[in-house]
Amino acid sequence: MGMEKSNLSENGAFGREVSHFIYRVPKKNRDKMIQLNKEFTEIIKEYGATHTIFPLNNTKSPMDGVSNIAQTISAKQDEEVLMELIP
Repeated sequence: MGMEKSNLSENGAFGREVSHFIYRVPKKNRDKMIQLNKEFTEIIKEYGATHTIFPLNNTKSPMDGVSNIAQTISAKQDEEVLMELIP
């Protein structure tokens, strides 16, 4: 196997890129942001990508010694933390 293929699985999944975006949105602008993301999703579908948004409103840690990512983002009381994934 050549060096250029050493980081790929047989189905090509290993080594692919996933973009992550984590940001704060004022709660009053949440609906506008969701609408903007819906429009963006339609655009990137044309290029074969998917787009998923997760609200990070649960700040509980899943187990001792593990931090919840929503706890690491400095959001104000009137903001919501969102995470986007684009594989």
